[in-house]
Amino acid sequence: GGPTSPVSRPASARPAFSGDYLKGGMISGSRIMGAVKRGIVPVGNVIHNQCLPLLRQLKQGLSPVLAPLQPLYDQCASALGQLTAPLAPLGNREFKENEVYAAAAALAILDVLVVTFFRVRGELFVERYPVITNALQGAALVFAGDAIAQQYHNRKKGVLTLRPDWKRLRKASLIGVINVGIWPYYWYLLVDTFLPNSAPSHLSYPLWLYEWCILALKISLDSAVNGAISILSSLSLWSMLDGDAVTQWQTKVEQRFLPMWAMDWRVWPLYNILCFTVLPLSMRPLTSGVASMLWNGYMSFMSQRV
Repeated sequence: GGPTSPVSRPASARPAFSGDYLKGGMISGSRIMGAVKRGIVPVGNVIHNQCLPLLRQLKQGLSPVLAPLQPLYDQCASALGQLTAPLAPLGNREFKENEVYAAAAALAILDVLVVTFFRVRGELFVERYPVITNALQGAALVFAGDAIAQQYHNRKKGVLTLRPDWKRLRKASLIGVINVGIWPYYWYLLVDTFLPNSAPSHLSYPLWLYEWCILALKISLDSAVNGAISILSSLSLWSMLDGDAVTQWQTKVEQRFLPMWAMDWRVWPLYNILCFTVLPLSMRPLTSGVASMLWNGYMSFMSQRV
């Protein structure tokens, strides 16, 4: 799951579902995993055996076309290198644990506050390009979450400092663009199209009952469908960026998909109950951003766990 965008998410009552129910109740975890395996393994084989060779051929075909642009690319890379030169000492620095957590929290909070400020002011860029806005938010939130995941991994080994894996953080940012920024925007657009919040005319039952039923249905669909897709996407994108073989990806999905999906059902419905019953409206964007950062830290940790 995850917020509707990094700053919002529909509310709902908690569905009657948990990890124990999934593992030992009416729904057999092995049956679900078998169905998932039968569905996605052929897709993975197609991507590995057909799509990747096509992409390599496309890259070779575009090389002559892109060759004249190489000098411009070199100039831009040089200019970017000069701009980022003052940050070079950070590349090899070891950060204390509290510095990592403070920096990650500050990045997430700043990210949410800046975008919220522009939305309140009615900035045209934010309104006209919501996908770009959400993509930038997603990159920042997953970047921060992965930094926390790296530090947590070190803590489990008894190391209370962190020398960040910047390559992994760049991968996390790219995954954030896709998994937290772009995909949820279209998912919730689809959900709101088929399940609008506005009640139809001539209701035969109270309006509040209709609204709560819609919210309950939305959150159930969110964890059942969006949560499953987001988790599978996270596992797959990490495997692809790490260069895993299909068998490695398959093993990762088989071992981690169900625990992560069950955790989604535990976390997000409860958060939404608190969000829409306890938290004031002014605090929801900020708390949703921090919750998204922590959730994506968990996703990164599980996706990269060895």
